[in-house]
Amino acid sequence: MRTIISTIAIAAVTAIATPALADGYHYGSVKDTPRVTAHDWSGFYVGAHVGYGWGTGESFVANPARTTSFGASVDTTGFIAGGQAGFNLQLHSLVIGVEADISGSDVSGDTQFTGFFAPSTTDAGYDVNWLATIRGRLGFTAGKFLVYGTGGVAYADIESNFQVGGGAGRPGGTFSETRQGYVVGGGLEYALSRNISLKAEYLYIELEDKEYRLTSGWFGSDLTLETARIGVNYRF
Repeated sequence: MRTIISTIAIAAVTAIATPALADGYHYGSVKDTPRVTAHDWSGFYVGAHVGYGWGTGESFVANPARTTSFGASVDTTGFIAGGQAGFNLQLHSLVIGVEADISGSDVSGDTQFTGFFAPSTTDAGYDVNWLATIRGRLGFTAGKFLVYGTGGVAYADIESNFQVGGGAGRPGGTFSETRQGYVVGGGLEYALSRNISLKAEYLYIELEDKEYRLTSGWFGSDLTLETARIGVNYRF
């Protein structure tokens, strides 16, 4: 009798314990398994950014017949800040989009070189008042991260200037206009939540060359810029 009771008791305990152990094992294994949370990058967004810009300008002066010219490189640096707006469409892990941005800028630089009026020097410089881009974006997403390349058209308001030293009547001038060019770059974006993301981005900008006719000859300039910036986006 005792043997029968013992057998029944062992069977009952086993029947109760087995599902509990199996259930505990199941939840423990799920909990211990890393999970990647998907993020949907589709939709319109707006944001703001700050960063730093640097570049190189090339300035020259030439005689009226362009048979002789003198020039020098100008290093430019400064801070930028502005805003952006865009739209993304996510297709599985592929994200395509378009973005437009504009930045106020204090990027500037100047130099001196010796030219036609040696030993007098010629001062030359650049000021970038603002810059803007309209770009396509193509990237890949993994969880909350988005890595992308970008490219498009760039615009910048540039003041280029030069002044030959040595007294009154020496040539010089300041030329201000909006220049067009192209932009390429890439970036990384991380989603903090469904609506908010942080980004870091690098852009290379090549602007068109310009030449100006003077009464005493020619003045020419061209400028390339690079920017590194961080920003935040709000997605609707």
